[in-house]
Amino acid sequence: MFKEYTMLNDPSFEKYFGFTEKEVTILCSRQSVLNMDEISEWYNGYQARDGERLYNPRSVVCALEDEVCQSYWTRIGKLDEVLFYLKHNIGDVRDDVVRMVDGLPVIIEIKKTNQPDREKPENRKDIYATMIIYGLLSYCDGGTKDTK
Repeated sequence: MFKEYTMLNDPSFEKYFGFTEKEVTILCSRQSVLNMDEISEWYNGYQARDGERLYNPRSVVCALEDEVCQSYWTRIGKLDEVLFYLKHNIGDVRDDVVRMVDGLPVIIEIKKTNQPDREKPENRKDIYATMIIYGLLSYCDGGTKDTK
């Protein structure tokens, strides 16, 4: 009997699915090119239930190693799949992304059942779960909670 843990909704372990702001600040202090302000402007992370900001470890480590903030997810096959959904506006995802770029929130409930490891995402919630897992989207737990 195994239990699967996910960063999407896990009150016990969600804070361990990424680097905290404090950890990223420490990592930035160990090199002289990028600082925490640059990292947080480039990738503002996602928010745990307690409000703590978390950062995708792969993105942060790659940026610090390469000494440049850029997309580090373009070299994976799943990104091509996400781009397909955006290009063809499957599930109105592209429209939502445009809203988010304009600073407007998109409210959608994503549960543990929206697993991004399926062969293909089956619906809009699955697409968003995939985008969150791959570090392409941030999210705020609580639906209408203001994160500004």
